[in-house]
Amino acid sequence: MKIAAALLIASTLAAAPALAQTAGPAPVAAPAPSQVDPNMVDPSPEQAKAAEDAVRAAIEAFRSGKVDYATMTDELHTQIAPQAEHIHNILVGLGDLKVLKAVIMDKDAKVIFLRAEFAGGANYDWAVQIAPDGKLAQLALRPSQD
Repeated sequence: MKIAAALLIASTLAAAPALAQTAGPAPVAAPAPSQVDPNMVDPSPEQAKAAEDAVRAAIEAFRSGKVDYATMTDELHTQIAPQAEHIHNILVGLGDLKVLKAVIMDKDAKVIFLRAEFAGGANYDWAVQIAPDGKLAQLALRPSQD
């Protein structure tokens, strides 16, 4: 499957710095954001919570097949709606969401990158941008690269 094509801005994720990696049972920390790129910073607790809430809601909406496009900007709605069934199939296949954590943020673009772990054992990286009006402006996922 071409998961990277499943959602908007997959190329944004490809440009993201390495997220936390695991080697055996002990996690290996990612480099500090400022060591990777000065535009990459830790999101504030409020930004992290908003991003996590938005991704959780999107996952549940796509899994259920009942996506509320009013929660998205018109541009995102236009780009994602034709892919809704494909996204649904991907997310259903991954199983339930076990863990979701905001990892890093591009301070200029206000895109927050998150790591999700699903019951089926897969880890996925997500990117989300929330518009000033609270709607989703960007949303993307891809299988984690580590």
